[in-house]
This record gives sequence, C-alpha cells and structure tokens, in this order.
Amino acid sequence: MTKPTPLARLVIPVLVVDPLPPALADLEISEEKQVVVDRVEALEPEIEDVPMESWKYSEIALREVRSAEFLIAMLAAEIAAFASCRRTGL
Repeated sequence: MTKPTPLARLVIPVLVVDPLPPALADLEISEEKQVVVDRVEALEPEIEDVPMESWKYSEIALREVRSAEFLIAMLAAEIAAFASCRRTGL
C-alpha cells in the first residue's frame, strides 16, 4: 500500500467526513475557521464531481493523461485563486 501524499491527507478526510452531528454543529468556532468551513462547503460540488469526471475518461491504469490534465487544471485554478487572495489580503 502506498503512503498518501500530503494533498491526499487533506482531501481524503474532506471526502469521507459526514456533516457534523447536531451536538457538534452548535459549537462556536472562530471567524477564521468559519471562513474555511464555508469555502470547503462551497467546493463540495466540485469535490464530488472529481471522481465522476475522471471516470468519464476511462483511461488505462498508469496512463491517465486526460484525467491528470483535468486535475492539474482544477488545482491550477484553485492555486491561482489562493494566490490572488494572498495578494489582495482577502
């Protein structure tokens, strides 16, 4: 079994965690953490579409060229958005 990459360690929990139980949902969190939670929730449809989009390409294992291009484009857009936020201070 291969070790997950650092990115996988961040993404996998997001993909498998259910919404917070009601008792935990009532806990107060900082404004900064709420911004992160809101951003992840906003990305949920895109995150859910990743495996379906990759599946459409039906590529042979270890030769997933179109799937890789799709993931690179998606991550590049997120990195550009992150860099823009850092430049503008948002």
